[in-house]
Amino acid sequence: MFLGVNGGGLLFYKVIDDYPKSQQYFGGRDLNLIVGFSQQIFTLDGFKVDLDSRANWGLLDIQPYWGDDTRNYGFSIGVLIKKNPRKST
Repeated sequence: MFLGVNGGGLLFYKVIDDYPKSQQYFGGRDLNLIVGFSQQIFTLDGFKVDLDSRANWGLLDIQPYWGDDTRNYGFSIGVLIKKNPRKST
């Protein structure tokens, strides 16, 4: 299990519904708390294959212009393939 903090910047977005009209839709920065779990499934020819899951909770209001708190939340599950770059002796 792991716990962390992630920060990011908004590079691009597309407005689909322009109601109510506003010149500024989203804040440019975000900060998230990340909680995750990783479990090794198997090892094959020096490669480790893990099942990885992560949940993030937004700590900042990313849409401060309309009066409601809008935060970024997410959950992901994936497969992580990694190899130790150190040579064993």
